[in-house]
Amino acid sequence: MAWGTATRIGIGMVCFALVGALFGAAPRDPAVFGGRESKPPVAPPYPTEPGYRSADAEMHSLGAALADIDGDGFKDLVVANGNDLSWRPVTVYRNDGRGGFPSEPSWSSEDEDYHTGIAVGDIDLDGFVDVAVTVGPWRDAATSGYAKVYFNRGGTLERTPSFYTADEFSSVGAALGDYDGDGDLDLAVAVAFEGKVEPGRVRIYANDGGTLSEAPAWRSDASMHALTPKFADIDGDGFLDLLVAARGLPVYRGTLDEGGNVKLETSESWKARVERGIPLFVDVGKIGGRRGIVTFYNDHYKDFVPPDELAQARPPTVPRAYVGNLYPSPPPPESCAGGIGSDSRLMAYWPFSSADPIWTSDTSGWGAGVRLADVNGDGALDLLASRWGPQFYGYGAPLVIFLGTSRAFDTTPAWSSSTCGVGEAIAVADLDRSALVETVESFMIEKPQAGLTLSAQLVEDILEVRRDGALLGRGAYVVVPGDNWISFARRLSPGEQIRVRYTHSPAPDITLASTMGSNYVFYHHAR
Repeated sequence: MAWGTATRIGIGMVCFALVGALFGAAPRDPAVFGGRESKPPVAPPYPTEPGYRSADAEMHSLGAALADIDGDGFKDLVVANGNDLSWRPVTVYRNDGRGGFPSEPSWSSEDEDYHTGIAVGDIDLDGFVDVAVTVGPWRDAATSGYAKVYFNRGGTLERTPSFYTADEFSSVGAALGDYDGDGDLDLAVAVAFEGKVEPGRVRIYANDGGTLSEAPAWRSDASMHALTPKFADIDGDGFLDLLVAARGLPVYRGTLDEGGNVKLETSESWKARVERGIPLFVDVGKIGGRRGIVTFYNDHYKDFVPPDELAQARPPTVPRAYVGNLYPSPPPPESCAGGIGSDSRLMAYWPFSSADPIWTSDTSGWGAGVRLADVNGDGALDLLASRWGPQFYGYGAPLVIFLGTSRAFDTTPAWSSSTCGVGEAIAVADLDRSALVETVESFMIEKPQAGLTLSAQLVEDILEVRRDGALLGRGAYVVVPGDNWISFARRLSPGEQIRVRYTHSPAPDITLASTMGSNYVFYHHAR
């Protein structure tokens, strides 16, 4: 089974828990990830009401990530608060070791700002997860945005960041990845505005042995209104590419230059045809047997993006009880609304194959978060999506799940939450670690490359990596919590064999950040 320039020569699995008790059957062999058995798909097992709600309903959360901050082996919830609405701190909710979180934050930053995006990973190579945060004030704010890093000091985040970017901009999201193939995490930042309303260039701040540059080492050639970036090996050649949530979903390809150095192209190698707005979040995974991209378009931003760049949204239908922004008869808290006021859709693409979508949802609405995960244990990736309700009428929207098929996904959701909010980032992990599966994959390298992509979409822990039998230590490779790629400090050469032992889970829990109201966790099984 080939994947990029490496051949997967073996795969094995050991169950850490009685996974069959969760599904009524044993889990699928991981060697058939992305396929589907002929039996009817299993419905998502999540209760429609969240099993956890944060108490801080006025934090205006946007970015969220799951990572083990304190080093106890359980993933904590890290949240960027404020959005473009108010100054708020970054917060961490510590996992209690049973998958639960306190209603109030376990840690809060001393500084407050218009926090938007979160990216987590070991930036300074000390073995602890650091937190990068973007700041995105609205276009008429008196302040400018930037990116910053809270470094982890032995299991506790510093209260004030010790790294700031030197340049200023308004940003909604960041991503960590090894863009230059040297075995450390570089910081990519998507720029929504540069100045007040002008588009900006996507930028990357290079990491040199654990130290980030304050000035960008890489910029995209084109300026754009970009929302969030994502590192992944999209074309399967063994080099990380950069996908940007912006008009056209531009993909910047990682390659080797003439001198054998890893580089990221500054001009896009692929763009999609956009018909339904601009995307806020993106994800990458195996869709219908090949690497694909998913996003949920949003046409709310047509007031600052040129009209010819966005489809015209239908005017909203005003609920009878409302007049403009007045609330004479406000709806109950967490009330749900359909896709009022928007014709945006979820779409999936096969990059480098076609610029047209291979799948479009029947569901409309102002799109926000997307996440690919196999939530029902059938081996096919399912699509989790959040959106905004027309909040100026007091409504929210549900979290929804589209089941994966042999081609892509069902066009209507198989599951919707009964609790609604102004949904933003989605993060998934096995929070109580009760259903972990240990897998071993071996790869034979066929061409020079910088990294590998594992079969499991959501990786819980990398237990060990061996290169021609030798166990690799810290600094020899780098990963990002939850992602399934590994980047090596020294280039992989033809003839080398890589063996990776890691855990993943067929029972992921779902966390959802919400700009209006609480943040939620939907547990895979009843607590």
